[in-house]
Amino acid sequence: MGLNVAKRALALELLPCPGTNSGGTVPSHSSMSYFQNATATHEGTTFELSAAEGRTLENGAYSWQGPGDPSSWLAVDVLHAARLKAAGAPEAIALELASQALGITIGRLDEIVRWHEEYLRWHDGLTD
Repeated sequence: MGLNVAKRALALELLPCPGTNSGGTVPSHSSMSYFQNATATHEGTTFELSAAEGRTLENGAYSWQGPGDPSSWLAVDVLHAARLKAAGAPEAIALELASQALGITIGRLDEIVRWHEEYLRWHDGLTD
C-alpha cells in the first residue's frame, strides 16, 4: 500500500528540516527561485497560488536545481499547498496549480512525487 505523500509531507512540516536553524526556522531566503503565478478554474471558481506564496516554501532541501527542476521535497510541499488552496475541488485542479507554479507539466510533477514516495519508502525500510 502506498504512502499518502500529502499526509507525510504535512507530518514532516512539524520537524526541523535541512536548511533550518536549531529553532527550526529558515535562516535566509533562497536567492534562486523559479516560481510562477498559477491559476486554475473549476465550476466558475478560480483558484490561485502565487509565486510569492511558493517562495515561502523554499528552504534547505526545499529548493531548486534550476528552472523547471524543483527538489522532490519542494514539489511535494507545493502540491500540498495547492491541495489546501483548492480544497473541495477535484485533485486535477491542485495538480494544475502545483505544476503551473513549478513551471513543469502535470506528468513531470507526478514523476517527481512518485520518486519521492519511493525514496521515503526506501528510507523508512518499507516495501510493497
